[in-house]
Amino acid sequence: RLTQVKDWLIEDPRMLPVVDAFIGDQVRQMAAKDRQWNVRFALVTMVVGALLGWLLSAIGTPGQVLRLFGF
Repeated sequence: RLTQVKDWLIEDPRMLPVVDAFIGDQVRQMAAKDRQWNVRFALVTMVVGALLGWLLSAIGTPGQVLRLFGF
């Protein structure tokens, strides 16, 4: 199929911008989805880290935390 598409592009150079635009749109859509996922992941990890830090500081010193977990 790729060979056939290549032959079409060689025969009709006006088709290249159409194919290029389609591929460009697909890449932009994928990049937008990746950005959204990265932002959501960063926000979730930031909130979880802040909550975990707050909980650990509420328990006390690092020595108290280790004793709490049996170390």
